[in-house]
Parts: sequence; C-alpha cells; structure tokens
Amino acid sequence: MRTLLKISGIGSEHIPAGQNPSGASVSIARLLLIGGLSVLLLGAMTGCGGGGGNSDTQPPSQPSGLSGTSQDGAVDLSWSALSTGDLSGYNVYRATSTIEEVSELDPQNDDPVSKASYTDTGADNGTTYYYAVTAVDEAGNESGPSDPIEKAAFAGPPGQP
Repeated sequence: MRTLLKISGIGSEHIPAGQNPSGASVSIARLLLIGGLSVLLLGAMTGCGGGGGNSDTQPPSQPSGLSGTSQDGAVDLSWSALSTGDLSGYNVYRATSTIEEVSELDPQNDDPVSKASYTDTGADNGTTYYYAVTAVDEAGNESGPSDPIEKAAFAGPPGQP
C-alpha cells in the first residue's frame, strides 16, 4: 500500500483522491515544534483499500483456436496467441467430462504459460480429456475459457516385425 505523506510548517492540508499518485484521499501530516520537541501530527487517510491505485478489473480476451495432437502419454495443445500488452500468460484446464466452468477446476500449470502452447505430459493413454485455455493479465484478471476440445492420449502402433 502506498502512503502519501507531506511534512512541512504548522497547519494542515487535504489532497483529494484525484490529485495524488495513490488515488487515496489524504489529510497531510504537519511537523509541529513545541518547546524544542518535534511532534508529528498525522491526518486521516481514506480510500486506501490496499489496492495501490490499481484499477484494472478488465480481463483479457478469451483465447481462440485451441487444437490438440494426441501422443503416447501426452497431448500437445496450441491456440492463437493474444496480443494484449498486459498479458501475463495462459492457464490450461483439463477435465474428464465436458468443461462448463473453469472456476471449479485447478489449472494444469503452476504459473501462467507464456507461450500459446502446452504439452500435457500427465495424460493417461486411452482416457478422454477435455481441455480449455484462459488468458491471465498482469493484474490477475482471467478471461473466459476458450472453446473446449476433446482429446485422448494413445500409444503409438506396435513396431513391425
């Protein structure tokens, strides 16, 4: 949390929320000299909800073009990259039934994926999985999910004799 503090002569002053970098409404502190002792008088601060002035609540666009390729014990996913300036990355979701809401799922990745591709190396051969991808911006806003796809990992054909 940012705190705006101005110390000067005797008196008080108020800076409205729109005129300081923190976005908070601040009553300024003054230094008061009493008999050679310095006494700091602090005014009231309002509107400092800990947000640090960050008002980005708009999620990025949802990813599109999700496709996948089945491998032995893995599924390779790719999608169309977004060109949003504050994009942090993507979250990849997997389920064994149709994905309706990603809010009920944990992403497969620990941190947002920086590229528009991901390989699910934990897929069991023969199991059908449903995948969806969301975009996450630097403020932590998450987009709606991409259109889901259905893929199953499979073992390659046996070698020829």
